Amino acid sequence: MPLGERHGGDKSESRYCGVETEFYNDMPNLLSYNIHGGFDFVLATLMDPKYRPSLVDSDTSRSSALPFAGSDLVLSPSQWSSHVVGKIISWIDLDSEDETLRQDSEITLKQEIAWASHLSMLVFCQHLSYLLVLIMRDV
Repeated sequence: MPLGERHGGDKSESRYCGVETEFYNDMPNLLSYNIHGGFDFVLATLMDPKYRPSLVDSDTSRSSALPFAGSDLVLSPSQWSSHVVGKIISWIDLDSEDETLRQDSEITLKQEIAWASHLSMLVFCQHLSYLLVLIMRDV
C-alpha cells in the first residue's frame, strides 16, 4: 500500500517507492497514474528540457522556446510537497567550456531552484553521472 494511503500515522518499517519520469505537461494525470499504480511519488523534471535562456530574443522580449514550466495550480500544495520530487534538467553543465551553455545552465538552475521553492517542494535532485565518471577516472 502506498505510504500516502496509510492510516493513523503508521510509519513502522516504512519504505518509499517512486518512479522516475520525463517532463510531461499533464502533471495531474502523470501523478494520478503512478500513485494509483502503487508508487508513493514521482521523480520528474519540472521544466521543459527544450527551454534555453539563450533562445529568448532580447530585442523583442519574446521567446522562440516554449514556456519554461507548467502551472503551479495543477496540483495542490500538499501534492507538490508530498508526491513530487523535482529533477534538474539533464543538459545543465555549470562547468562547460561553451560559454552559452554555461550561462544557460546557471540561469536555468537558478530558475529551477526558485520554481521548486515556489512549489514548496521538499526534495529536488540531480543525477551525478558526470561527477561519478570523473571520480572513476581518478581511481
